[in-house]
Amino acid sequence: MRYITAIRITFQGAYAITGVIGERQYFGYTKRKAITLYNQETKKSKRR
Repeated sequence: MRYITAIRITFQGAYAITGVIGERQYFGYTKRKAITLYNQETKKSKRR
């Protein structure tokens, strides 16, 4: 299952990831790490 719908870079330089749990911004992370963090947060919220 795909959790992420879109990824964009904000004007501050953060990655804004939109998906099944809404939009989250990750500042100071690489793109790959931001995706990993978003997927972990999604899996964690689905268990609740």
